[in-house]
Amino acid sequence: MDATPPNLPSARRAGAITYLCGGIGNDESAAIRGMAHRFELALEFVQRTPAGNRYLSNVQVQIVDIAGKDVLKVTAHSYSFPCHMAKIS
Repeated sequence: MDATPPNLPSARRAGAITYLCGGIGNDESAAIRGMAHRFELALEFVQRTPAGNRYLSNVQVQIVDIAGKDVLKVTAHSYSFPCHMAKIS
């Protein structure tokens, strides 16, 4: 994987999966969206309310293989929200 741009948190690994959590502030959000093409999976955690959208934190992310075995199980913490991307291959 290429080096992480300066406005992004560092990518992390769990087994064969490289993942990235972030999106705090406009600069980091824009940088993450610019890297989206490098990841097969992109998640954004938003709750729609009558007052508008609210970004969520402390969201449990679990990816399982065809046999039901966990290949990624992490929490998108409040310091690393609202986007979560994973490179699965």
